[in-house]
Amino acid sequence: MLICWDYSYEKRAGATEAPPAVGWEWTVTEIPVVQDAGDQISPKVDGDSVVYNDLNRSPLGMPMVKGLSGGEAEEVSGPGLAAGPDIDAGFIAWQNLNSQACRRALGEHAEQCLALNPSTDFSLSGNKAIACIGNGSSVRLADFSSMSSKYLDSSTTANSRYGSDIDGDTAIWVRERGYAGNYYEPIIYACNLRTNTTSYLTKTGGGVNTEGNSNYVRLHPSISGDRVIYQQKVNDAGHDWDIYQAVPDTFGVAAVEQPGDQTKPSLSGNLAVYQDNRAGYIDADGSWVDDWNIYVKDLDTGIEQPVCAAPGDQVSPAIKGDTVVWQDNRNGDWDVYAAVLSPYGRPRLTLSVGSVYWNSYNAFVNEELTVLFRLNNRGEGPAREVALWQILTSNPAVTPGTTPGPIAILESGQMADMEIRFHCPASVKRFYARLYARCIDANGSEIWFPEPLPAD
Repeated sequence: MLICWDYSYEKRAGATEAPPAVGWEWTVTEIPVVQDAGDQISPKVDGDSVVYNDLNRSPLGMPMVKGLSGGEAEEVSGPGLAAGPDIDAGFIAWQNLNSQACRRALGEHAEQCLALNPSTDFSLSGNKAIACIGNGSSVRLADFSSMSSKYLDSSTTANSRYGSDIDGDTAIWVRERGYAGNYYEPIIYACNLRTNTTSYLTKTGGGVNTEGNSNYVRLHPSISGDRVIYQQKVNDAGHDWDIYQAVPDTFGVAAVEQPGDQTKPSLSGNLAVYQDNRAGYIDADGSWVDDWNIYVKDLDTGIEQPVCAAPGDQVSPAIKGDTVVWQDNRNGDWDVYAAVLSPYGRPRLTLSVGSVYWNSYNAFVNEELTVLFRLNNRGEGPAREVALWQILTSNPAVTPGTTPGPIAILESGQMADMEIRFHCPASVKRFYARLYARCIDANGSEIWFPEPLPAD
């Protein structure tokens, strides 16, 4: 029986830690994930696993996975990648060049594939993936639990649907709304997959620019829970890109406004990461010039700081929990780097599997498997009222038993074990468990690991 967990991270070999600066909220531990020949691009992260597209192994693209702790990179599937890959809850998904959306569990090689037209983007959440397909005129949902797909939105106008993302039962994308054929306004659009209801997340009727086009341009929306952010600018010369939060009945509320451009945001809980060239300058042609760097901002506290400002460009960031990944060309071609964010003076819980066993013969007969999870406070402050709040398994036949009671306090550097029994039929050879934990810091603030509990 192999149990895989998806929670947090241990200290990585070869990692470098950025020195603290006044006003910063996090220490940043940088990890070089992939530095192979050629280009490795479009990384995504979940727990200890990073997926990416390796253009060196195949010029048509190759979906790959590698652990943050090291080890060898593994080919997820054969060559030929149309979009993706993405990773969530112990599964990797991608779209191949055979007009298929595919998914496989981490550590396994059996693929589930269903028909899906070529897409421009691809995002996974649990059993569902969403993509803008064809010529950018339609949005389609792939459901791997029922092995079916359906259209969520479509138009006869090319390139009018783009930037799809999904979290739980909510899918989002940019939908261009036409005004009697005169101009098209990009609106952040959402679909509740449970109720099949749709809504605009930004106000319509933003007007036109000096050339008669939409007054606003919007790209790259990202969703986490009930919060959506995206990049936006006024569609006239002299304006740059900023990060906005989608708020119904508004034209968006500014979340990050700095010199230069802030683009390609990714959101996890209250943390937004984005690529940023604020350190640049205006050249003789009136263009903004500088390398791209990665920044993070806590949208609840307003604290912002760089994640990576190495030479060259750092672009296309993605965040899950406290881990950020991006593609980086400091070495001359595109590589994949990661960074783990650790709040100053606050607890930080990591989780590992101590042991897996049948507690007794009766437990074996009754298919009650015991897993001993080990919690470790690797932060700088005490963690109080430490509790596991939700346990999700990748196999519906495997169900967790009673959640252990809370631990009164875990001081910095202390460990504690939590025992959970899973009903696990003998036919199950492997399953994945995703656990969420909560604690209270010394200031009485509630902290979630690896990220806030998903909304129902």
